[in-house]
Amino acid sequence: MTRWPSAAISGETLLDTAGVPAAKVRSLDEVLREDHAQTRAFVHAMPWQHQPGAIHLPTLGFKANREVIAPTVAPPQLGHDTRTVLQGLGYSEADLARLEKDAVI
Repeated sequence: MTRWPSAAISGETLLDTAGVPAAKVRSLDEVLREDHAQTRAFVHAMPWQHQPGAIHLPTLGFKANREVIAPTVAPPQLGHDTRTVLQGLGYSEADLARLEKDAVI
């Protein structure tokens, strides 16, 4: 091979044909668009009250009884449990008020 093809996918095909194990490094979006990912349902769309449209959440990478294991409840909004967690760590109401005032939480 004297000249590497300009497109990575062409190089992948060329090397595969020659028996050389190689693959283009794919982005997450590219991987999730592939037939295998679509067939295995690697992501599950569900409505989320905090934004219009659906969010796409990962499923487990395997099936149980031929069924995809997908989330059944949408995640909370970022920071939803912050006060509870910090209170559990011993932060007082005054501490939390100061953190809110300083835009930390």
